Amino acid sequence: MQPHGKSLLVGLAGTVQGRLGWAGDEIGKLVPRLEEIISNSAWLNAADFDTIHYVMRFGAAAEDRIYCRRRPEYQELEVASQVQMSQLHEVFLNREKLRALLCNELLRMFEHLTRKYKLEPLPELTEMLSSYIIAQQSAPGDAPQAARP
Repeated sequence: MQPHGKSLLVGLAGTVQGRLGWAGDEIGKLVPRLEEIISNSAWLNAADFDTIHYVMRFGAAAEDRIYCRRRPEYQELEVASQVQMSQLHEVFLNREKLRALLCNELLRMFEHLTRKYKLEPLPELTEMLSSYIIAQQSAPGDAPQAARP
């Protein structure tokens, strides 16, 4: 729970058989910085929900739609988006490419929520997530990292 009484919960799930690789580790590294940016802003102050539960799903096909369901009895917003599992498999052993894939989907989700719920734009969050995407696009070479032990 953040000092302002709002919280962001992020999870990953596979809807088809596949390996998530380092995806959980990378999300775990990103979330504290996302929470810090959100905490230091007024982004959720105007929202009539206190918690965002976001699940990034990996399925047979990517979906353009971002699913949102408000649960007013708990002051929660449930959010889900879906990335194609094969996209994850292409990058899951390369942490930089993996981080860029995750950041791209996080950015898409945050921009969707900002528009849909008329929240204040959050340029610092956009800048942070975009920096990972841009860094990967300009990184030389495609050498994957060593597999996990």
